[in-house]
Amino acid sequence: MKYIKSSLMSLSIIFLLFTSCVTWAKDITIATFSLESLQVDSAIAIMTPIYKRIGYDMKILRFPGKRSVVEADKGTIQGELLRVKTIENDYPNLIRIPYAIGYLNVIAITCHEQPEITELSSIVNQRVGILRGVEVFDALTKNLKREVVNNIDSLFGILFSGRVDVILFPELDAQQYIKSYGIAEKVNIGRKAILKMPLYHFVHKDASNVADKLMQVMKPMQESGELDRLIEKTESAYD
Repeated sequence: MKYIKSSLMSLSIIFLLFTSCVTWAKDITIATFSLESLQVDSAIAIMTPIYKRIGYDMKILRFPGKRSVVEADKGTIQGELLRVKTIENDYPNLIRIPYAIGYLNVIAITCHEQPEITELSSIVNQRVGILRGVEVFDALTKNLKREVVNNIDSLFGILFSGRVDVILFPELDAQQYIKSYGIAEKVNIGRKAILKMPLYHFVHKDASNVADKLMQVMKPMQESGELDRLIEKTESAYD
């Protein structure tokens, strides 16, 4: 009997020591675009370790176009991976974490025989192609002659077929796509972005405790420069 009690006590001590050394991470589901995107991949690489710091394993659920932010605002998903600040106006249930996790550098791409476009004002009289579900592109071209498509292949397709004069695209993804498909000689890429906007992470208001924890971790990261270095390191890995 004494042996059994001693064994049980030893097992209890071992269990307590084990559980005190292990932090059980909770899962959190975050929505984002279904499109393959280095901008999205970079944001995932940035937010995954940040979530781990506050005790969460981030799970990604992909949706087409605007549906990801719609689902996040409804609360069926706990957050939106990355969007521009202006979505706050249309999706009031989302809390913006006020520290940029990337930058959307919008570049204009034309066919190789056409002039380079490096200024936003230069697209005013052009037929413009954009991807569906990207709020920035939608806002930039709202009053212009435009064609909206669902995927990247279609975007370059309408450019090469002459249906549009110029397409707008994130710089990070454009470089990768052009390199992968060997079409550098067929396009003329603007040497500088026509627009640069910070991108932010959003959490649904029902998970405000998560938002508070993220801010507590990310504020000193921003102030020390750690967050900017992480963004630069992550994005340079895709060059």
